[in-house]
Amino acid sequence: EHPAPEPSLGPEAFVARCIECIAAGGGAADITRLVRLALASQRDHPEAWGHEELLHAADDLLIVDLVLPPFGTSAIHEHGTWAVIGVSQGCEVDELFVERAGMLERSARHELRSGDTLVLAPDCIHFIGNPSARPARGIHVYGRHLGKVERRMWDPSTAVPRPMDFALFERWESALTAASASAGAIVPPAIRGA
Repeated sequence: EHPAPEPSLGPEAFVARCIECIAAGGGAADITRLVRLALASQRDHPEAWGHEELLHAADDLLIVDLVLPPFGTSAIHEHGTWAVIGVSQGCEVDELFVERAGMLERSARHELRSGDTLVLAPDCIHFIGNPSARPARGIHVYGRHLGKVERRMWDPSTAVPRPMDFALFERWESALTAASASAGAIVPPAIRGA
């Protein structure tokens, strides 16, 4: 006899469970289990999730319901905290890098599809992209508030790192997304100095 599967988690219950988890000393592995349950809910009941991007923001926990537009592509960046990435529909590509002697080197590439999760270490450097002409949706959970963490982003033309600047990051993201949409595939940011 098999145990009944745990029910999926809607947005309010998911946020509440994540807050409880962190308060009890939980970390990325515990949050990953909750994200998987939330992804099932988001996939099967997208209307219950609405269109609110920011689900929760506190010093020790940030939860985002992220919709990547067709061919959406970010600049390379770091979070300065662990992150759990999950996809409920479409595909999100995560390209990971390591920094050696001031240069970035590719270290891994992950293609996340419906139900997939990925845990990123606090020192992870990456960019994300949607390789499809359809939007991708998922949940990103961070172990700290990203607006209160000193972190870096890399210029997509020159690969030079600089402190995170959200307005400039969004402009870079728009330009990268436009280039990717024009090419019909993810156009990656530069990883070598110009």
